[in-house]
Amino acid sequence: MACHVNDVFVVKWAAGYAERMPSEEVRLFAQLTPVLEAQGYFTRDQFLDVGRWKSPRSRSLLLKNSEDEVKEVTKIALGPTEERVSALRGLHGVQEAIASALLTVWRPDAYTVTDWRARDCLKHLGCLALARPTYGLYLGVCRDLSDKLNLPDDEVPALRLLDRALWKYSQTYFDTKTGRWTDDLNDS
Repeated sequence: MACHVNDVFVVKWAAGYAERMPSEEVRLFAQLTPVLEAQGYFTRDQFLDVGRWKSPRSRSLLLKNSEDEVKEVTKIALGPTEERVSALRGLHGVQEAIASALLTVWRPDAYTVTDWRARDCLKHLGCLALARPTYGLYLGVCRDLSDKLNLPDDEVPALRLLDRALWKYSQTYFDTKTGRWTDDLNDS
């Protein structure tokens, strides 16, 4: 099946997401992203803010991390390493989804959040072969796709636009009660 994601799809569905975007997300990217580049690590409070945005249910586990642990581990993860996700998983309560959220808030131009909605949407739309890819594979598919598309990159990086579009499309057309897609792929 051909990939059913194109420029029009992303712009349309990302706009739908932006209409109801959580204020927490707006604040994180507006305030935290510029700081993290210079800082080179997350403070415990910054780490907990991102964790609350991505997975509020993980808060009790994330709270087990000390200020020093968060600073030490995130300094490694945001430094010159290829094993960013693995490093972040060394913190209590951090699995792939939260690790990807931390990386995305740090560098939204280079990383994207892994989320069941976006991942399953990519598979449904014919852009992803595996149902449960590793983060590295998922990120590679998203990077390749966003690079091929001609998306506006004014305020929101292409990877964020793609993620928002996939999430919104899934929210609209995936029935969580039945586990089925309700679209016919003609509305995309």
